[in-house]
Amino acid sequence: MMPFYGYLVRYDELALKGKNRSRFEQQLVSNIQDKLKPCPAQVERVWGRIIVRGHKEDPIGDALKKIFGISSFSPVFGAAPSLEAIQEAGVRLVVDFIEHRNEKSRRFRVTTRRVDKQFQLISPEINKVVAGAVLKKLPMLTVDLKHPELELGVEI
Repeated sequence: MMPFYGYLVRYDELALKGKNRSRFEQQLVSNIQDKLKPCPAQVERVWGRIIVRGHKEDPIGDALKKIFGISSFSPVFGAAPSLEAIQEAGVRLVVDFIEHRNEKSRRFRVTTRRVDKQFQLISPEINKVVAGAVLKKLPMLTVDLKHPELELGVEI
């Protein structure tokens, strides 16, 4: 998998539509594509989520805010399914969020959702390793599992 920048789009009620789920998901993808026509973005459905691949400079986030059916979305860096690549992507995302956007967040946590159960580490181990890499790069941050200001999600 090539690294990429984009957004992970989540939706709620669409998932409850049973036999019509695929049709509703495809309609949401179509709505996203229509709204993003000015941007060279790619939209795809993956495991109950929608991934929008694009460029950081494009106003993708602003467009996603205006689309009915989206419950939330988050910026993502895609990475190869290796621990080193995941650490690098996590650090890049936090650095981008903290330093380049002048965010005041200082407390963070890492939360892993591991669909691929064959991955070499379990979720709590991945959380620790990725948080360690972030702390090494940004030592002014602290880990706070109960009241984080920033949550770094890892999906494998």
